[in-house]
Amino acid sequence: MKKLLYVLALLPTPVLAQGVVKTTPNITAAQQTADAAKAKADAAQAAVDAVIASIPKPATAMPNMESTTPSTGASTRYLREDYVPVRITRAKKVTTDALGNWTVTWKTPLPADPVTLPVPMNTAGAQTITCNVTSSTTTGSTGYCTQTRALPQTLTLLTALVGYAITQLAPTGTVVQVFALPTTD
Repeated sequence: MKKLLYVLALLPTPVLAQGVVKTTPNITAAQQTADAAKAKADAAQAAVDAVIASIPKPATAMPNMESTTPSTGASTRYLREDYVPVRITRAKKVTTDALGNWTVTWKTPLPADPVTLPVPMNTAGAQTITCNVTSSTTTGSTGYCTQTRALPQTLTLLTALVGYAITQLAPTGTVVQVFALPTTD
């Protein structure tokens, strides 16, 4: 009996109060292997999730138009393969009427009143054709073209040259290539 009391005296007080000594359950080798495999799978999934999070997503808003002050931007999104960029320039071929006038109407209005440049196609090339702009708006432009005239073969009086008109209306059907760009300033 003295030996039992001696052993009980060596045990800590909380153990005596509980009356039971707790032990850790035995973990089997199979359970340890399964736990290690789960930890590896969780780590691999976390790595995959990190890679997926770093992949850019498709854009959800229309990107900015062209600019005279470009920027690399900070968005982490990309444009889709079926994206159609905004075109701020316009180009069209028109022909002059009997008075040398030309008119162009843009299918899609420009964002601002443009600078318009008419370029005649001078297929004959004998005399210079010059085109001017009379109006230029976001929806279209108008103008006219003239052509230089050759001097007469025989010039008998110098006074006849003073009244001579060096330009005339461009021939009917002259093709004019009209380009328009919105102003940048």
